[in-house]
Amino acid sequence: MKIEKAVLGDLDNIITVLDEVTLRLLEKGIPQWNYPWYREEIEKDLQSQYVVREEGRVIAVFSLKPLDRCFDHESQSKEDYYLHRIAVLPEYQGKGIGEKILRYVQKFSVKHKKNIYLDCYQGNKKLRQFYEKAGFYYQGDYPEENYLVSVFRFLWQKDTPAKNRFRNTCKRRQKELQIAKWSLLTVFFLMLITGGFWMWDNVFHQKIPLNPAIVVGNTVYWQEEGSILTELPYGATEAGKIAEVLKDYIWPSKEMEAVGISKKLKGEKVYLDSNLGKAYIKDESQNYLTFSQEFTVANNNYSNGFYGMLLKACGDKDAIPLKEIPADYSVEQAIEDKIPYYKEINNGVTYDGGVYTGITSEGVEYMEAFMQKAKDKKNSFIRIGYFDKNNTSLERFIDLFYYKGGYYIFSGVNPDIVNARFSYLMAGSYYYDNVSNVFLLSRNKEGASSLDGETGMSGVPIFIDYQQ
Repeated sequence: MKIEKAVLGDLDNIITVLDEVTLRLLEKGIPQWNYPWYREEIEKDLQSQYVVREEGRVIAVFSLKPLDRCFDHESQSKEDYYLHRIAVLPEYQGKGIGEKILRYVQKFSVKHKKNIYLDCYQGNKKLRQFYEKAGFYYQGDYPEENYLVSVFRFLWQKDTPAKNRFRNTCKRRQKELQIAKWSLLTVFFLMLITGGFWMWDNVFHQKIPLNPAIVVGNTVYWQEEGSILTELPYGATEAGKIAEVLKDYIWPSKEMEAVGISKKLKGEKVYLDSNLGKAYIKDESQNYLTFSQEFTVANNNYSNGFYGMLLKACGDKDAIPLKEIPADYSVEQAIEDKIPYYKEINNGVTYDGGVYTGITSEGVEYMEAFMQKAKDKKNSFIRIGYFDKNNTSLERFIDLFYYKGGYYIFSGVNPDIVNARFSYLMAGSYYYDNVSNVFLLSRNKEGASSLDGETGMSGVPIFIDYQQ
């Protein structure tokens, strides 16, 4: 197949092609051209006429000439070209002849630096789709005599077939895109009004995976990495079933909540050994994962970024991470930084019934301020220091956070092991020798509410203001 400029000897063949195609269009109710075609009309326009030959026979024709009409488009100029009278013999239609003609014209446009325009009867939907698919941009519909024409163009500097196909799709679906755009904007503003904070916490917030863990009773058991058994130890008994598997970054806090394991294990039985020191869960491979009580196995919640996330969310922007506190940190510095602290008053420190004896503390008002912020559901942070009896040596720090309804505590001795989450922080008085102000962390209401001198304490005392 060959495309070339027409010569005088092609006139009869050109008229034959145009007549046959025009009759076929009229049969389909498409009044694009008038029948018949006259030799004088074609001969006058011969210099802009092209023919498509196959084995010497003219099977298609088209005309490409300087633009002599205006389609109300500001980018048009006298240098632009007009493509018209594309006609392919009926028996050759559907064989890709039209596509090859349009590719030829697009290459002509780029080679000769000419913008190309073409049009067709607006009611010829099939032809319009054909031009769009071929990579001409649909400019719009314009009146001509008694009907509308659809105008297409190809700009040699800006357009490519792929780019125009994309633009046509967007233009054709402009109404749907507008609806989608306004729908998205409406949803966005609704989210800002009703759920902006939720979106921040659940979509954009940093997600830090926690090591696998499960809560049994009031104890968190963390998985021992690499410890997998093929069968349960002797004496292990069922403690319940996994009630919920949380997202990997949410610390489990309720009975039989788990994190870091497959959601398929929800409902799986949990077993405890006879000493209640270890828990076991059968995994998908029918082996038993081993979990140990907190403070006995490293959960890495300091070094994996969870502590850092809490410090950033709750602490002062100048707060120093636990492991970066200088060893020579002094009581004077603690007072200046408004940090509650303990100091020994005798040679030893004992732990009796949940109460430290032989220790006094300073800064109980800071603890009360921390609790008030937590009561107001505001993220808050407090650091508690422990010094020796001469107030010259820092023993350790404890960092306590309130974050999204939970209290998180990390010990500076080994924060990757000694860390925990509690649901309640209570304040009260404990009558032991002398009156003490006590702040107690607990995982359940029953334990937290038993803070008094008559019934004892159930939980972890983190700050005791011993009154001498």
